[in-house]
Amino acid sequence: MVDLRRSAILSGNQAVAEIAEGPVVWLDEQLPDIVIIVTWDTGGFVDWSSADSAPHLYIARLNSEVHLADITGVNTNVNESKGEQRFIFTADSGDDTEGGLWNNTTDPLTVAMAVGQYPVIGVGGTNPLIVGERIYIGTEFLQVTTILANDVTFSRGAGGSAVAVHADSVSIFNSFNPFTSPGQYVAQTVGLFSGKTHRTQRFLIEVLDSVPAP
Repeated sequence: MVDLRRSAILSGNQAVAEIAEGPVVWLDEQLPDIVIIVTWDTGGFVDWSSADSAPHLYIARLNSEVHLADITGVNTNVNESKGEQRFIFTADSGDDTEGGLWNNTTDPLTVAMAVGQYPVIGVGGTNPLIVGERIYIGTEFLQVTTILANDVTFSRGAGGSAVAVHADSVSIFNSFNPFTSPGQYVAQTVGLFSGKTHRTQRFLIEVLDSVPAP
């Protein structure tokens, strides 16, 4: 989990101009997920289990209306009745599970990921996995610990997710960082309740291009 952010959701349909204090991240940082706790402006937690559909997290540059990311929330390892919702910074890699190699709960898990079977995230692929990177299958995070020749070894259940068995032909998602350059970004959560759209206060995300000296 990158950050725990509290934000008040406002009744009505209007966007909110106020910007609450937000997290600081670095341009090259892996952003697997963020958990947001949301309360109603009239008091009490938002119960996401009563929403019409999963909420969305929108991210844009400060003073821009162009969305850089639209991330759908999930209820993995959160308490929806306490206003919690998880947003996972992932994108479909284009590669799928195959060969029955993911159909287990072995930890650590080593998978032969030659480019022929995994043309995108496999070893030598167009966007190959690197040590420390996380992938997301179903509801489980797996983190790359070592890469030796074509063998990629993963630590299971990363980020507090539950280890699960994965069938073949399931999409593999890898990390996605919407912050393309240093500067200030804003994020806002939008939910639908009884056919009515509600928006949270926007919060600020400061992105640096390098880690400051201690």
